[in-house]
Amino acid sequence: MNKRTALTVLLVALLPSLAFAADVTVETEFDSINLVQGNEASIFLEFFNSDFEETAFVELFVDTSSGSIEAVAANKKFSINPRESLVFSLTVFAKDDAAEGSYLVELETEFSRGSAYNTVEVRVEELEAIELLPFNQGQEFCIDSYTKTIQVEVANLSSERQRVFLSADSELFLPTFNNTELRLDPNETRTVELEIHLNDSFRAGSYTIPIYALSNDRFVQREVSFSLIKCFDEETGFEEDDETAIKEAFELVLLDESVEVEKGADVPLRFTLTNLLEEEQEIRISSISDLPTKEADLTIRLEENESMQSYINVSARETDEKGIHEVQIFAWNSKGEEFEIAKVNVLPKHLLEVKVLNNEFEQRICSAVDFEVFEIEFENKGDFDERVEVRVENPYESIGVNVSDEVIEVEDGKTETVYITVAPSFDAPLGDKKVELVVKGLSREFTFRQELRFTVVEAFPENNEESNDNGNESGAENEDGSGNLAGGSQQNEGNGKQKPEFAGLAALVSLAGSNAGITLGALFILIFALTIVMLSLLSSGNKERHYWAKLESGEQ
Repeated sequence: MNKRTALTVLLVALLPSLAFAADVTVETEFDSINLVQGNEASIFLEFFNSDFEETAFVELFVDTSSGSIEAVAANKKFSINPRESLVFSLTVFAKDDAAEGSYLVELETEFSRGSAYNTVEVRVEELEAIELLPFNQGQEFCIDSYTKTIQVEVANLSSERQRVFLSADSELFLPTFNNTELRLDPNETRTVELEIHLNDSFRAGSYTIPIYALSNDRFVQREVSFSLIKCFDEETGFEEDDETAIKEAFELVLLDESVEVEKGADVPLRFTLTNLLEEEQEIRISSISDLPTKEADLTIRLEENESMQSYINVSARETDEKGIHEVQIFAWNSKGEEFEIAKVNVLPKHLLEVKVLNNEFEQRICSAVDFEVFEIEFENKGDFDERVEVRVENPYESIGVNVSDEVIEVEDGKTETVYITVAPSFDAPLGDKKVELVVKGLSREFTFRQELRFTVVEAFPENNEESNDNGNESGAENEDGSGNLAGGSQQNEGNGKQKPEFAGLAALVSLAGSNAGITLGALFILIFALTIVMLSLLSSGNKERHYWAKLESGEQ
């Protein structure tokens, strides 16, 4: 193989690896969905970074091109580590006045080396294909240890035969349908029974149970409502829902009807329990709330006419909604029952979490031809929008640091990412380095500081090692006593030294192999340099052929 052919093969093999990089691929959970006017549905989007070395920085654009539907992605700007996937939801809304028909949601995904396009078809229907109609909504049941039955009508409103699956959900009543699968002809209606399970410890009040129907890709949710009441008890001789009879046994009085609590803290709700009978009583205490509660005393024993003070401890989590929450406190035994409702005001809170990802020396290695990008996540878990300033204190003149966004706004419940690029110059000192991230609040006073750690290495470590190896080997003799180069290095005829053209080419190839993650501009410079080397070699080859031709013809 001559030099021209060898160089052509080398460039053909090398250029695809430099000019083309793996893409970010995007997959949608469904290609099409059905929606009824005024309803919504969510599907999952999966993004995969197929690159083995580089992190992909991705921005997602969603367009419906229609006033009838809307689509909202859970995340619009994010990054994906090499060979990793990221999954989040896309929620699609069909407006109440949306016309029946087919619509497209267009997804455009842009990343550092390209873009991808996906579409989701949304079919809007004016009428439910399936309907659930509970009978006797709001009917009353006595509190006892028996199973109750509620009738539900299932209707197929479409012109097609439907296979319908039924279900219901309640941890309290454990509801079940007597027939969980139906096959309905067009416009057919059938009645099924929903069974709920009670016991005599349930409290009186109104309740609802969600029920569901699923057929093909159509989904319907409705609610069954009913009330539990206390009926006549033969043992006590009075109706148990008679408040007068209950209060004659004991009395429950709240001492804290309304309290405030900060997120991450707790507060006691105090109450007094008084025995109104001329005999000893044992009274049970419980509480119900969407906030975490814990009773100080599950059982209180009272002598005749005795009073005792106790409390319910109420906690507010960081994830709890700000505002008023109700706490129901119950006291009961076989002689009666009483309950009170207290109000707990969860105060709004500032809570902005700042995270520096992969902040270790061994994970952040950079050089003059290979920069590093730190990802700084700002997650707003509080109840206020936050506006912050982001900067980096950099003591090194030979190391460039760039912040993608110097001022950002993070809405409550949202997450934003700032990218900080560290790019050493060729004269930057080697070794472990630190710069300091500084985040200052603009909407309120606070300061966050954290060191960013990275290691600066040589730009061309392979070339230095190769030069050292060649230098060591040039003075070593082979077994036959000759002073020729060991290790199979490329040599010129007659002088035992490596050609300078090939040395330059070897350095460029080494650069391409060891720094696959360099920027696109650097890649074009590398390609240009390879072209110059090729032309130089071709010119040198022509001169050598001309020289040997002159020798063969006897010319000097």
